[in-house]
Amino acid sequence: MKYSFVAIFSILLAFPLAAQDNSPVSYTLQDRDRLIRLEAELSSFRKEVASEISSLRSEMNIRFESVDKRFEGVDRQFQNQQQQLNDLKHIFYWAFGMIITIVLFQLGYTIWDRRTAMQPMREKTHSAETEILEIKSILRQYGQN
Repeated sequence: MKYSFVAIFSILLAFPLAAQDNSPVSYTLQDRDRLIRLEAELSSFRKEVASEISSLRSEMNIRFESVDKRFEGVDRQFQNQQQQLNDLKHIFYWAFGMIITIVLFQLGYTIWDRRTAMQPMREKTHSAETEILEIKSILRQYGQN
């Protein structure tokens, strides 16, 4: 059994050795011509790829320029809107300033009007108080007599 196992193992090791042929590979004229054609096709393929890449780059550049123009247009619109908002803000500042000025003027006018309206009343009450005091003093004098 051992011998048969060793024999089978040695035969199996011999098959890969037989598969490797050590005969020299001859390089023929057909192989050389084939290689030359392959190099020619490869160089033409490289030129085609290079031209395709350059055309794609030019198309991309054109599209990027158009996108840049659109962005510039959008930027201009934003700047115009920002300027309009600034103008509107200034109008609101002026309007609020005028309203506050009018309110303060009205308050001042109201205070002045009350003072001027109260002045004759004060004078009348003062004169009435003096008359009352005089009457009291006269009545006290009559009451003592």
